[in-house]
Amino acid sequence: MTAVLSRRGVLGAGAVAVGAGLASGGLPASAATSIHSSAAASASAVQVDPLLPVRSLFTGREGVEFVGFSPWSEHRLVLVEVGDLTGAGDAEHRFRLAFTTDAGARDGIYRILKDGAIVASLFLAVVTDAPILEAIVDRQEEGA
Repeated sequence: MTAVLSRRGVLGAGAVAVGAGLASGGLPASAATSIHSSAAASASAVQVDPLLPVRSLFTGREGVEFVGFSPWSEHRLVLVEVGDLTGAGDAEHRFRLAFTTDAGARDGIYRILKDGAIVASLFLAVVTDAPILEAIVDRQEEGA
């Protein structure tokens, strides 16, 4: 029997690995150190669920640098756009993000950090050779 390795299979396996990492709360050593060292500073900040990111976390922050951690790498991400999605729905829960990054970045689930605190957990996909990583958030507001 010949093993067939497809992109979908690899992404599925990666999603399982990332899910296991999210469930265990593990971060790369450099992220864990910076998060623990800034715990006191972020304690006074409003608590936001990184698994349910909202548009207001990113609006007006174009040009701001974030750090993106994936199971295989760490990348500098610069927010270049917070865009709208077509169709009806609450814009706070339906939006598009675009980040510039280095050529080594690839599709995957990233923990997005700012000043050592996790801002969001997003699936980012490479959309151009620039490279630009894009995230789409499209969910119904609870109770809607």
